[in-house]
Amino acid sequence: MDGEAANTYKCLKAWKEAGEAFMKAAEGDTAAGEPEEAARRKISAASCFKKIDPARAVDAIQQSIQVFLKSGRFHLAASHEKEIGEIYESLLDDPKNAAIYYERAGDRYAAEDSMATALSCQLKAGHLYAINEEYEKAVKIFGEVAKQWAGDDMKRYSMKDYLLKLGLCLLCAGDLVHAKREIEAFGQLDHNFAGTNEAALLRAALDAMESNDQDKFTEAVAEFDQVGLLDDWKTKILLRLKKTIIAEDESLA
Repeated sequence: MDGEAANTYKCLKAWKEAGEAFMKAAEGDTAAGEPEEAARRKISAASCFKKIDPARAVDAIQQSIQVFLKSGRFHLAASHEKEIGEIYESLLDDPKNAAIYYERAGDRYAAEDSMATALSCQLKAGHLYAINEEYEKAVKIFGEVAKQWAGDDMKRYSMKDYLLKLGLCLLCAGDLVHAKREIEAFGQLDHNFAGTNEAALLRAALDAMESNDQDKFTEAVAEFDQVGLLDDWKTKILLRLKKTIIAEDESLA
């Protein structure tokens, strides 16, 4: 009966009532010894709660994931961990938890040999860790991807982009000596990298930071932007780096 009521509420777009009815139906399924049916109902509830209460949707999905894991349905669990990542990112504006769930989904997809989806989730996590200023975690992910792609001509364009992102995260981490050493070794992963615009930006940014020259940094970014290679993520990270130069400069005044 609760299931019928849930579907009726859903047709009426009464999202709160529909979600609660699906959860009530799930309780009945659990009591009847049908945990997977209960999990399915909770996923239906979550789809309703997403419209009005994303945090409650996350809770319902998490309960379902535990059932899927116990029954060995790891690929399904991964897909719903990815969904939680999307909710945290898009609906709850919580990049920290979004990154955690994207990375978790990526690891699980990789264990199930769904490598393309695993990579997509891992890269999403890397971007979000960097946005959340967890640069060491971002470095780890971007570095692992670069190693996987090393020597693959089909990945050449993407490789230089992610080496740039790896380099920017290394610079953000604050240890310029370590960052310089790692960036200089990028040529071992991609023999063509040294001649790219991405490599030129990293060299110029590192030089500007070492010399504490804000103008030089700004010029390097402007030159890179002229070839249309800036996106929102790079712009945000580069602005953070620029601010560190300003702070250092002011500290010397």
